[in-house]
Amino acid sequence: MKKLIYLLVIIMGILPAFTTFAQVRSRLRDRRGYYNQIERYGRVTYRGVLYYPIGKDSLQAKGDYSKLDSIIIPAILTIDNKPYIVAKLMPGSFENDNNIKYASIPPTVTEIPSSCFYRCFYLDECLIPGARIIGPYSFFRSTISKIEFPDSLQKIYRYAFYECNHLRTIELPAGLQWIGESAFAECRGLDTVIVNFHQPISIHKEAFWCLREGVYKKPIVLVVPSGSKASFAADPNWKLFPTIIER
Repeated sequence: MKKLIYLLVIIMGILPAFTTFAQVRSRLRDRRGYYNQIERYGRVTYRGVLYYPIGKDSLQAKGDYSKLDSIIIPAILTIDNKPYIVAKLMPGSFENDNNIKYASIPPTVTEIPSSCFYRCFYLDECLIPGARIIGPYSFFRSTISKIEFPDSLQKIYRYAFYECNHLRTIELPAGLQWIGESAFAECRGLDTVIVNFHQPISIHKEAFWCLREGVYKKPIVLVVPSGSKASFAADPNWKLFPTIIER
């Protein structure tokens, strides 16, 4: 397993700048003397984030409300000269943290868990280059305005971006399979949805604010690939977009 981790370190060294590496010591000193963070607390702290070992070679991360405005989670965190893959975020990792303005999640993390950035009222940008799943309530009522959905993304769960009023344009990748209930509902600033799949995917009938029945239909423009407008216009949920255009 150790050889596998070192191989991963080498491979990830050629990836883009959002792939980061860091190291930390588990042995710290307080007024009573030296102690081991893992032995005492079952985790280590690094730049505003707590890291908990899971298994022998992986970590899961959680915010510690350190009042930092930027959170950058490394792909590999070396603890006492041993490299660990940062593989998971804990549910509710940064919920209600109103200091965070920018967050960078490494490509080793494939799921943004439930309530991860729930009600982060100053969050502006979040990088999620390896995400396959965006869990329920993950950015609920945050102020996120900049997010690029990676090609790996497959599912966006219910209320993930509910009432994220600073979103203006979103682009959904070709590999997306499903969007849950109210995932983008009440996003009052959202005016353009760009999709990269040629056939309509499964979405809840109230996935977007403009699709809600019996309420004001915000004029969100749906931009679809060339030659696919007819398919979206015939779908019972996608056709509820008031304007569908091809690019």
